[in-house]
Amino acid sequence: MVDIGSSIDKNFTSIWPEWLMLMILRTRKINEVVGNPVDAIIVQVVCWHHLLVTSVEQDNDVQTFDEAIYNWHQGFSAGSSYRRDKKLTITAISLSTAIPFETVRRRVKKLCDGGWLSIADNGGVNYSPTNENNEKIVNDIYMEERRLLTPFLKRVVKLTS
Repeated sequence: MVDIGSSIDKNFTSIWPEWLMLMILRTRKINEVVGNPVDAIIVQVVCWHHLLVTSVEQDNDVQTFDEAIYNWHQGFSAGSSYRRDKKLTITAISLSTAIPFETVRRRVKKLCDGGWLSIADNGGVNYSPTNENNEKIVNDIYMEERRLLTPFLKRVVKLTS
């Protein structure tokens, strides 16, 4: 078995700049789509939460992209049980991003007005995009992430094998 940590240390200058460039280009794309860096970080956290509750934490062993996308979209259904006991609060977003609470509260409100998020009756922040905004996440951002991630992972595999 390959010791990934040792392999990364051994090949640090071949791997880390590529990782940083991937993150820079990914961040740029998300900022372009969502509108600004603060909103982009907040939307990322809420989308991460949506993915966790609709796919990762489900008992049905979701693995493929198609299964995840199916569950992702099912999470928007009015009768969906995905979000019932997994509330994401403004405080949790603030703590996970290091963005001040009041800034998160104001930005979440604007993101709700802009068709990205909603606030449930229980105070939870949900990913509730317009169809157009969801298409931007699924078809623009994800496709760019995949385009960037594939060559990076090929390089890491090559250097760590």
